Amino acid sequence: MRKIKFIVAILMFICICGLFKVEAATVAIMPLLNKAEFAAEEEEKLPGQLYFDVALDVLKNKPGYMLIDNDRLHYAIKINTTPNTLPTKEQLQTIAKKANVDILVAMELNKYGRKRFNRGVNEITMQMDIRGKLVIYNRLTGKYVLKKCEDTSCYDGTMESRYDKVKEAWINLVRREFNRLTSERRK
Repeated sequence: MRKIKFIVAILMFICICGLFKVEAATVAIMPLLNKAEFAAEEEEKLPGQLYFDVALDVLKNKPGYMLIDNDRLHYAIKINTTPNTLPTKEQLQTIAKKANVDILVAMELNKYGRKRFNRGVNEITMQMDIRGKLVIYNRLTGKYVLKKCEDTSCYDGTMESRYDKVKEAWINLVRREFNRLTSERRK
């Protein structure tokens, strides 16, 4: 009986001291580099807002991730990056170290729109034209990933006036990439 009480006391001590404490990976999302052409200035702001909203939505629903956004991070980004270019691995390493962030994500949007894709006389088919690049740096593993992201899917253009398909496609593309990011870390 004494041994059981001793073991329980040791387990309580370990739990109180926090030796089994699991920390969440800190994630920082750098501002979207928007190089796409837009007709109006209001339209130009939309992809950046959606980018942050979708990323935040994905990360808050995944356990083990904590989004970081503070002055220290903003200062590290400002000092260590070149304006209007995707950061290099060395730049991301410096930012991660100075801001004390585990995972850094940066994205560049090059094209945002759709174009007509002719298949027949009576058929209106549209093709998405969303292209960009994604950079992920994981300070814990030292892994640096630069990849192209695009959506060139086709859809029926007869319902074009009722839905903003480009906005929907952009949201799906960002959600897909952040879901991949969170699932790769679990492996």
